[in-house]
Amino acid sequence: MVPITYSYTTATLLESSGIYKYAHNEVKVISAIVKSIRDPTISQDVTQMMKHFISTQKMSDSVSMKSFTVDSSRLIDYTGCDIDPGHQKKMEIKLAYSDCVLFMNDIDVCANNTNVNNSIILEKTGNYYFSAACLDVVKAVVRSVNNHCIVHDVTCALEKEVYMFQGMRYIKIDSSLFNTYTGCDIDSCSKKYLDITLSNDFHHPLKPCHPCDPCATPCVTTCPPEPCTTTCPPKPCTTTCPTSGVIITTTSSVIPSTTPVITSTTHCSIYPLICNSRYLENLGYCVKDE
Repeated sequence: MVPITYSYTTATLLESSGIYKYAHNEVKVISAIVKSIRDPTISQDVTQMMKHFISTQKMSDSVSMKSFTVDSSRLIDYTGCDIDPGHQKKMEIKLAYSDCVLFMNDIDVCANNTNVNNSIILEKTGNYYFSAACLDVVKAVVRSVNNHCIVHDVTCALEKEVYMFQGMRYIKIDSSLFNTYTGCDIDSCSKKYLDITLSNDFHHPLKPCHPCDPCATPCVTTCPPEPCTTTCPPKPCTTTCPTSGVIITTTSSVIPSTTPVITSTTHCSIYPLICNSRYLENLGYCVKDE
């Protein structure tokens, strides 16, 4: 995995799907390419053009920040011509939230035709704002920089940060509040980062976030080669492994979750991610159950 040393966003924005904003104290356009959806080999680099669309804008009644804005109805204006007449286009962008970043060659934009933003946000690097007409949190997890196996699902917490302003849906992410989002410090020996996916799809259903009781379902884990004894009192849930003596404890928090807090450094294969009932485990993430 690429070392996490700065915050960044990669996104695919479909033509005529609305206006998008990305705000932070420092926003830098690393790459912006318009492609034909019919034939992605038909493309035009508009990076230099898009750098002109960074300006100070209001994120709420009381907050103004440097913001990068994309109007997806103007892709033809950005390219100066219709690169594939009669067919829909998309823009693939890479943004860095640091003036020190010059290239992102080791980071790819997901090759799909859906309106999705994928962002990595490093802890204690300021506030971040994202907006779109139909913005929704698909998944969000906080990870340890030093040990990516230590992970906590905070999708439920981040859904609560979405608000409406001037007819747009916004989300504010305060990178100093990761311990609040998780309800604890998942790794006191390491900095953390947020891995978040936002959907801007008009057809993506908005789902209410129900309270998550850490003991609503039995605590389940595996500790090969010996079986584990699992108990689930009202609070907290504790799982013990007689052979190794390692204890996994799930405690209720400001933002309740059933994701276990690992109290010792472990390997991913030993303690798998446990997702809430509203989510399915997929490639190490808790993903909403459609």
